[in-house]
Amino acid sequence: MTLPNRSKASWGENALEFVPERWDTMQGDGISPYAFQAFSSGPRFCIGKNFGLLEIKTFLVEMVSRFRFIPGPEIEALKGQHPPYQSPSLTLLPKGGMWVKLEKI
Repeated sequence: MTLPNRSKASWGENALEFVPERWDTMQGDGISPYAFQAFSSGPRFCIGKNFGLLEIKTFLVEMVSRFRFIPGPEIEALKGQHPPYQSPSLTLLPKGGMWVKLEKI
């Protein structure tokens, strides 16, 4: 039995290696909401899942209320045009990332 977090169908031949860049180029089975099973799913999901998601939301609210997000030079170079996407899906991933600067308010 192959574990979802180590599936070569989802993560490629280097599924057992730590490669953070893989999140930028997920394709195929990797874009499934069940590919990353940090909290598991179904009737036996992690009891801390809702708490973990609440922590992330709280962090984002604090960041937005304390910092101003300034477009980076890559975004400004687009001059209002949409960036090219590397993998169109439900959540669009711009090629090269979306770099911003933070300025404390």
